[in-house]
Amino acid sequence: MITQVGVQALQAGAAVAVCHDRKHREWMNAALRDGFARAQPSVAGVADHVYGEAICPEMSFDLPNSWTELCLSISDWLSWEVGRWIRGEPVSQAFEGCADLMTFLHFDDIGREVRTARLGGEVTEELPDLPRDIRSMCLST
Repeated sequence: MITQVGVQALQAGAAVAVCHDRKHREWMNAALRDGFARAQPSVAGVADHVYGEAICPEMSFDLPNSWTELCLSISDWLSWEVGRWIRGEPVSQAFEGCADLMTFLHFDDIGREVRTARLGGEVTEELPDLPRDIRSMCLST
């Protein structure tokens, strides 16, 4: 996912700042840091393949506690609401009230990244499938 965001940022000439809430288990935090670190060479590899130059936008990563960052508290709330929906439970009225202001990005039943206007709604857009790991692409050139 970070590779996709990084490539989109590169195309837009923008920087990437990832702020992910700190987890209770250190191995989870290490996995998040490692995944971010692996994405940067992947972005450069995609850029090299597409543009002929291994470039990467400025990218930063932070793991604060969610209670110190409002955007992360909101993310936690949204995750709980989506979890309720997945379990077949009703979502809160607060979630319903703001759902029309959201765009939902997810993977469909066959693994395509898609956009929907509502949870479980009709697909409104299929997103391009960028390579998740471009090492094989780099090795073949």
